[in-house]
Amino acid sequence: MTDIRQNEEHRASASHERGDGSGNEDRTAESARKRLSGFANRQKDAGLDRVSEFASAAHKAADAMGNQNSNMAGFVHEAASELDRLSSNLRGRDVSELYNSVHEFARRQPLAFFAGSFAAGVVLARFLKSSPPKDSERFHPSPNL
Repeated sequence: MTDIRQNEEHRASASHERGDGSGNEDRTAESARKRLSGFANRQKDAGLDRVSEFASAAHKAADAMGNQNSNMAGFVHEAASELDRLSSNLRGRDVSELYNSVHEFARRQPLAFFAGSFAAGVVLARFLKSSPPKDSERFHPSPNL
């Protein structure tokens, strides 16, 4: 039994030294990693475009309410400016860099990370719940009832 194991180990070692298979696997994995990273960065940029559009709309809304409630308009302008600043900051960073930053923050401040994650989940759930259903998802009464 040990002869078979030694023979297999010898073949595996010789195959690795020749570069059989492992080089292709490494290149394929690296190619997939690059494609996934590119896709994630494009999605990040698309999301940041939406954030910028939202900030612009918030500025316009604040301008429109400026005469009626200047304090609220100032608050909305400030929030929209922060969104613009956040969008600009994130646009210049790679997704892997953002992931590492979030991961490091979660390690340093786990309570704050979980509280922020919970709050984001609640906000997202409320947003999704308030969204109108698509036409195909609306209830259509059955003619048999």
